[in-house]
Amino acid sequence: MDEQQLHEFIDVLNAFDYAMLVTRRGSELRSRPMGIADRTDDGHVWFITSIDSAKLDEITENPAVNVAMQADDKFLSISGTVRATRDPERISAVWDGIQDLWFPKGRHDPTLVLLEVVPTYAEYWDRSGIESVRFAFDAAKAMVTGETLQKEAGKHGKLDFPKTRA
Repeated sequence: MDEQQLHEFIDVLNAFDYAMLVTRRGSELRSRPMGIADRTDDGHVWFITSIDSAKLDEITENPAVNVAMQADDKFLSISGTVRATRDPERISAVWDGIQDLWFPKGRHDPTLVLLEVVPTYAEYWDRSGIESVRFAFDAAKAMVTGETLQKEAGKHGKLDFPKTRA
């Protein structure tokens, strides 16, 4: 894996607090907004949910998921597998108290479960900062000249992650 692309991917990932978690129910894809509880330097993304959630049934049936994020000029898509854990140490590490709204018994709530998305492939686009100025200039030039925009704006990367046991 290209270390520069991994670094850029992590920078984009760290810009998000929320994501759409896409699961499969039979032949249907289902997505729902989720608060990101944590993310790691190797691209893993963690969510907190309830053991009573339908998404748990879906990932038990098919652990392949997608996590999609978009805000302003940053976009990210992670394909991977998800695994559930109730590890109390990991729960304590990601708990910040806002989850008390959904889990009144706190981090010791018996219905609480963590979902860890282990990436297998990711793609990101970052058109923020100077990249946004370059895009605006290139787009204006293409419009004035009647030409097609020839290059993708900003940073764009595709990452294949090493296979790990889920």
